[in-house]
Amino acid sequence: MPEELALEQTFRDCAAVQFDQRAFASRTLFVDGARDQLLSRTAFPSDQDGRIGRRNELNLVHHLSQTHTRTDDVAEVLFGSDFIEEGRRAGNEAVKLTDGKANIAELVGTVGSAPAIDRKKGFEEVLAKNPGMKIILSQSGDFTRAKGKEVMEAFLKTPNAKDINLLFAHNDDMALGAIQAMEEAGIKPGVDIKIVSIDGVKGAFEAMKDGKLNVTVECNPLLGPQLFDLVEAAAAKKEVPKRVVTQEGVFEQSQAAAELPKRQY
Repeated sequence: MPEELALEQTFRDCAAVQFDQRAFASRTLFVDGARDQLLSRTAFPSDQDGRIGRRNELNLVHHLSQTHTRTDDVAEVLFGSDFIEEGRRAGNEAVKLTDGKANIAELVGTVGSAPAIDRKKGFEEVLAKNPGMKIILSQSGDFTRAKGKEVMEAFLKTPNAKDINLLFAHNDDMALGAIQAMEEAGIKPGVDIKIVSIDGVKGAFEAMKDGKLNVTVECNPLLGPQLFDLVEAAAAKKEVPKRVVTQEGVFEQSQAAAELPKRQY
């Protein structure tokens, strides 16, 4: 595809774009009158010490001085996941799993990161419409399996641990760590405590296949085909929307066995 479009990779491993002393991560497409494209990939924000904070939104008009591109020549496309919608989808699945009655333990992502903020916002939008759903425990698991396990262990030692009937994890890794903690405590994950998480990684499908995780909401990193469709459209001077959301799905336990062989990440 790059060869067909005569694209050349002019910058390599540039990490995040720096503005106002902060690092932003985004997949953003710029196209100027000379058919130049800048495709910026995901990078990890430096203030998260290299931990996961992928596809934060970047809203800017950048003067490309090296190619003398004027801002009015630039078509800017914000392309990536809608983290708020991911949170909504997780919330809707939680309602379905519990018939709208749940005491929820929440494993939050890295504090201050866009995925953590937005996924929580979307999830709580759904809870606001379902008064039988309430979060009784919430703490950051920092998007890691080890921290997810540690925090879940702490949750299970609290006085109201016996009331938890659903876990919402902001990503699959934390959910997988929590599953370990539950099993070590004699709790059946996916049965005694229903589990909804986000990402759609292979490990989550394996856990669903084993009956230990109930739902994963996809956050798809395989953006190449959709991205190059946008490049082709822009190069052909077709109208391109300013905001394009990654194509993503929701996968339930019943789908895991069939979908697992197809997973690429």
